Amino acid sequence: MTGSDKQIAWAKQIINDALGTINRNISRVTEHIEKYDMQDEQIYLDTWLAAKNQYENVILKTPEAQDASWIIDNRKRMDPIAIIHQVDMIVAANRRK
Repeated sequence: MTGSDKQIAWAKQIINDALGTINRNISRVTEHIEKYDMQDEQIYLDTWLAAKNQYENVILKTPEAQDASWIIDNRKRMDPIAIIHQVDMIVAANRRK
């Protein structure tokens, strides 16, 4: 990753917060499905897994994401609350189908 030491540290924290939120929710939903046989929650698990794939692809594979300033400039899209909101919107839209 390129940028000043301060930018890189901040960018890595943004990434860790985003992926941490995604991973915690994958674990939580997986546990609910397994422990309580909540198969109707599979849509949440599928959506969280898709979110993880999307974020990892952006963070690991796009040249722009190797620049700490790009991560910082796009931090609102990687905010844990924004990610949760996106997943909830996708699930709600899919349940209406």
